[in-house]
Amino acid sequence: MGFVRDIFGKDTPAPPPAPDFRGMAVAQGAANIDAARLSGKLANPSYDTPIGSRRVSFGYGGDPDQIFITDALSPAGRTAFDQANRISSQLGGMAESSLSRVGAGMTTPFDMSQVRARTQVPVAAPIDMSQVRARAQVPVAAPIDMSQVRSRGQVPLPIANFALPTSGSVRGRGTLPTVTPLDMSQVRARGQVPIATEAGRDAVQNAIMARVQPMLDRQRTLTQNNLLVQGHNPGSAAWNAVQDDLMRAENDARLAAVAAGGQEQSRLYGLQQAGFGMAEQARQRDLQEQVEAQQRLFGFGQAGYEMAEQARQRDLAAQAEEQQRLFGFGQAGFGMAEQARQRDIQEQTEAQQRAFALQQAGFGMQGQGRAQDIQEQAYLRSLPLSELNQLRTGLAPTMPQFQQYQGVPVQAAPIMQGGIAGAQYDLGTYGAQMGLQEAREKGLYNLAGAVIGAKPWTWSDRRLKSNIVRIGTLTPHGIGVYEYDIQGRHEIGVMADEVLKVRPSAVTHDPNGYMMVNYGAL
Repeated sequence: MGFVRDIFGKDTPAPPPAPDFRGMAVAQGAANIDAARLSGKLANPSYDTPIGSRRVSFGYGGDPDQIFITDALSPAGRTAFDQANRISSQLGGMAESSLSRVGAGMTTPFDMSQVRARTQVPVAAPIDMSQVRARAQVPVAAPIDMSQVRSRGQVPLPIANFALPTSGSVRGRGTLPTVTPLDMSQVRARGQVPIATEAGRDAVQNAIMARVQPMLDRQRTLTQNNLLVQGHNPGSAAWNAVQDDLMRAENDARLAAVAAGGQEQSRLYGLQQAGFGMAEQARQRDLQEQVEAQQRLFGFGQAGYEMAEQARQRDLAAQAEEQQRLFGFGQAGFGMAEQARQRDIQEQTEAQQRAFALQQAGFGMQGQGRAQDIQEQAYLRSLPLSELNQLRTGLAPTMPQFQQYQGVPVQAAPIMQGGIAGAQYDLGTYGAQMGLQEAREKGLYNLAGAVIGAKPWTWSDRRLKSNIVRIGTLTPHGIGVYEYDIQGRHEIGVMADEVLKVRPSAVTHDPNGYMMVNYGAL
């Protein structure tokens, strides 16, 4: 941020000091304890009532948070409490004297002679199918009468003596139209493909060398004699230089012969290829004529086959319509018979349900009467035990209860909330100051982007940077702008991994695998 101070001459607003949450928590705890002690005193006063009095002492046993409560009955309260004890004692004696009657009742079994007998559970009788009409036979579509359908015609093959069948002829079932093979006897044979051989080239080359080689040999002999006359012996520099020139001249002559042989061979091959092409064109014309003649004949045969097939399809359609009409009549009759049968079954089912409902109602009434008899016998058997329990629990002595005082709880002072509110206010003020500072630094970020953009690709891999501090955001992409140290320099820029998420085209990798950013693309 020192660069910002150099540009604008202003310091970045200092953040507010961190709130002392520990101190506020300690103060809040102490306030809570004081409020709890005060609430305890207000909620536990000493008082007097018609049945007695209550005295509350604080600081019992030397502990300021312990209380001691003393309740004392008045003369009227004591009299009522003693009376309740006497009544409870007398009821207990009566219950003890009735234990023998309870034991005798528990050993006496139920008198089942006073309980109505269990009736038989009603069972629904099966439906009387003799009153239901028998199921009609399901109509079945009869097969098509193929004797009324013209048979499929024989498909004629494309031959020279083909003729369409007459309308009155009977067509037998045949195979689908097929194409007969071409008459290759009317097609000229394929010519031999010309092939360039090395023998022709070598013949031309040898003929040229046979004419040139004697001249080269004479030139070599004459040159060597001249060198000897001039005093240049074999192995001398002049001798070797002349020998080298002679060797080059001989090689040049041989290369010229090779080139001439290749040219002659190309000329002959071109003539052969032209003749082969003309023969192949004539052969293709023969093939085309045979194919066209075959297609014409096949078209005639296919047209006749289609006419016969259309007539056969009309016969099939007429037979299918008649079959559907007859099947519709049969299906309608079956439906009417089935509906009548379902009505019979429904009537029998309803009659059965009515009879079963009457039986079930009678069984339910008998079962209720039997349950009432059993309940009455159980009541008579447990009556002595119920009376004993009532005597035993009839009146238990209870201590008179004093009316509780409804105190008002005391709320502790909101020390913690006040401290947090103050810290939030400080943070809000700091945020407003930072907003103004960011508005001033916006021009700085644009300037830094223009400067950095001068380089096509810049290393921006997070692994190469240290002391990274975020100082802003690059709009409109939302990419963070950072200060950091890289390769011994302090720079401002972006992180390549963040750019890769929103603008992959602006990121590449160097040969070592580190990411680089094209700032101009941002």
